[in-house]
Amino acid sequence: MNCRSPAGGLVWIGVLLGAAPGPPAVLRKDLKKDFGAVGDGRTNDQAAFARAAAFFNQRAQGPGGEAPAVLFIPRGVYVVGAQAPGPNGYRWGADVLPLVGCRNLTIAGQDSARTEIRYAAGLRYGSFDPATGRAFQPPPGYFTDRAYAASGGTCVRLERCENVVVADLALNGNSPQLAVGGAWGDTGIQLPFDGVFVTGSRGVTLRRVAVHHFGRDGAQVLNHLATGLADPARENIRFENSTFDYNGRQGLSLTGVHGFRAENCSFSHTARARNAGLGRALFSNPAAGVDVEPEGGTVAHLAFAGCRFVDNGGQGLVSDRPAGPHPPRHGRRAPGGLHALGHHQLVGVGDAAGFLL
Repeated sequence: MNCRSPAGGLVWIGVLLGAAPGPPAVLRKDLKKDFGAVGDGRTNDQAAFARAAAFFNQRAQGPGGEAPAVLFIPRGVYVVGAQAPGPNGYRWGADVLPLVGCRNLTIAGQDSARTEIRYAAGLRYGSFDPATGRAFQPPPGYFTDRAYAASGGTCVRLERCENVVVADLALNGNSPQLAVGGAWGDTGIQLPFDGVFVTGSRGVTLRRVAVHHFGRDGAQVLNHLATGLADPARENIRFENSTFDYNGRQGLSLTGVHGFRAENCSFSHTARARNAGLGRALFSNPAAGVDVEPEGGTVAHLAFAGCRFVDNGGQGLVSDRPAGPHPPRHGRRAPGGLHALGHHQLVGVGDAAGFLL
């Protein structure tokens, strides 16, 4: 429209009605600048990660929680690890970056060679006598007394999240420097100490990450979102160009998921990392590259393309049910698209597998 100015000239006033809003601005946070991390390889930065997690978890509950956001972790070595006595056990490890309900979030380092989250040396893992603090060797059988339990926790935990990317990071559980106690659980040490744990989440991508030397699993996916094997919905969990090597129990545990794809990844050398105190490798059955083991649900629609399963203590890829026997560690069988080296069976499928490849 136009109107006349007091001087008699025309003044044009542009009015734009119904214009589509632009894309939402990306919120960017820096772990050092915004949350106080040091990343010098000596200072324990657990509190900085806790502040970052608290910020994004609180943001997820607000009206802008769906807008895209980035947590940038600059290059450096970030020491983490915090254990305390409590109702869960003798020493219970706090999760480093526990994210709940977050959407459209990217957690990115400089690259996996220059950005490392490393657990401190000397953390305890396994069974310990709560009175003396010494490693405790339980009697044979199923031992689950929490008063004796020491866990490491999880480095990156994604719970009820959607469209989250974790990229260009190294997650180092530092298992050679753990103070290892006795067995806990049905076999070996079945206590939390994982690199990445995904539960109740969709659209999670791990890209160019190196997850290694954790006491239990490099990664575990435990979703209970599907209603059954016939559920058409896919959760779209993707691992790309990443390594899950030298972990104590599995490179990857798939205990509940519908729609998983690993591309150009390594799930290798499970139960091959020598612990200094033990004088041998930290080993918990099934010691597989990948374990497909539905727990309270189903596992279906899996794809592995260009992946490596090399020199694992057990099978490269194994499937059974939680209470079932693990297949024997002998023989060798390699299906197309999987690359295997070593003296153990690559694929072992037990009863009630319940998954599709």
